[in-house]
Amino acid sequence: MLKDHQTLAIITHKNADPDAVASALIMEKVIESLTKIKPYLLLPEGPNLLSKNILSKLSMELELHEQVLKQVDLQKTLLIVVDTSYSKQLGKYSDIVDKVSRIIVIDHHSSGDLDGKAFLAIKSFNVASTSEIAYIISRSLNIALPIKVMQLSLAGILYDSRHLLLAKPVTFKIISELIEKGISYQEVVKLLQIKPTVAERIARIKASLRSRYYRVKDIIIGITYVGAYEASVARSLIELGSDIVFVIGDHDDEIRVIARASSTITDDLGIHVSNDILSKLDQYYKGSGGGHPGAGGYNIPGQVELEELREKLIKLTLKALKSKGVVGQLVEIKD
Repeated sequence: MLKDHQTLAIITHKNADPDAVASALIMEKVIESLTKIKPYLLLPEGPNLLSKNILSKLSMELELHEQVLKQVDLQKTLLIVVDTSYSKQLGKYSDIVDKVSRIIVIDHHSSGDLDGKAFLAIKSFNVASTSEIAYIISRSLNIALPIKVMQLSLAGILYDSRHLLLAKPVTFKIISELIEKGISYQEVVKLLQIKPTVAERIARIKASLRSRYYRVKDIIIGITYVGAYEASVARSLIELGSDIVFVIGDHDDEIRVIARASSTITDDLGIHVSNDILSKLDQYYKGSGGGHPGAGGYNIPGQVELEELREKLIKLTLKALKSKGVVGQLVEIKD
């Protein structure tokens, strides 16, 4: 089936995190081993800051092919999508999913529109990362991975599992295999350590100053606005004591909502912030998103009224809490 197409391409979601990059590189090796053809690699908007840092430390340079899909016959192209099931997460390439010959999805997130369009969807919710799925594929085909790709794979697993807080039984088995193959766990942990820039630290401080906090019984909800570093800000607000946080990023061409939740929300109450809250924004906006129980994102093309968005997030959060038996008056926490 792979050899039936003139063009083979692998694509991740935009701003590819370490799990997305690792998954893409594993599948690049798999496809190349099976077909003797190196597939084109597409990373919309490139790797994110952490991925760039890891690649630099490993002295790895990605050979990206940003213009290739404009030069090939899409009707004879097989597109392998890794680490997302939503076409809108493909950024500037989101419109090609209806033009290519076939799509294969490899992902561990909740179902999206690409699942229905895919010729084959390889998905599992019993893993903590897409890197694990890609690794299992390579192992089942007896395809040896380069040392640096295995290092990146472990980094992707640790990143998406939040340093094993979200690990599943298979996660530990794969990590054990990687260590047995000579990958240093300690060295990979160092790869994931990056000192925040001054700009990032200032963004955190500004976001904390403009944050608004609410309380429903013992649950604390935080909402703030930033122009960059949404994920970093969200983590910092959770560390400050919030149970669930929404960071709204105002960009020229889109509005980004990043959500993070503590174990009180995900484990004790069983709320999935991506499925139970962020995905519900679909009833108000033509956006897209996805993620995990304790971490997710939602992108809205163009501009929207931010205060209205804040109110909708509060409304959806209260509804999710109510469904789990947490009912009470919403009180804004002020000085």
